[in-house]
Amino acid sequence: MLKRALPRGFTLIELMIALAVLAFVLLIAYPTFVTLLANLRVRSVADGVLSGLQQARSEALKRNMAVTFSLDPASGVGGGWQLRLPDNTVLQSKASAEGGLVEVMMAGGNADIVFDNLGRRLLPVAPPAVLDVDVSNPGVDACETAGGSVRCLRVTVPVGGGVRLCDPRRPAGDPQAC
Repeated sequence: MLKRALPRGFTLIELMIALAVLAFVLLIAYPTFVTLLANLRVRSVADGVLSGLQQARSEALKRNMAVTFSLDPASGVGGGWQLRLPDNTVLQSKASAEGGLVEVMMAGGNADIVFDNLGRRLLPVAPPAVLDVDVSNPGVDACETAGGSVRCLRVTVPVGGGVRLCDPRRPAGDPQAC
């Protein structure tokens, strides 16, 4: 007696149902995925600005002279920056194209921060005692603090020169709070 072979593979109907379920799951997950990518881009640009400010302070201490950190372009879109000596020699730069549409805005509309030979912030002069550099992604949504879905970050630069990254959404007393 011959045995009948069992059918292998999927039927067309099973394949169509699987594709429909997959499309539905992707449709539901898409907004979360877009927000996740926006948050990652904000974090990346904020880390880049933090790194640039720390390098500017380090170079000022190492060279025993003032070093300027400048947002490039001054509009702050993309998070590009330059480190310059007093004679306008560029020590290091980061292209603003790497950050996409992420916005970097310094308090008071400033575009430059100058560290002296002791690592203190010279410009802009106090007040404010702590200069805020806000990083957001308005092309995707508003910040969580304004009712949006993007987790915006802030880089703070006090007069003493210690640079740190913080989250304005965190409550007071939290080590990551501003």
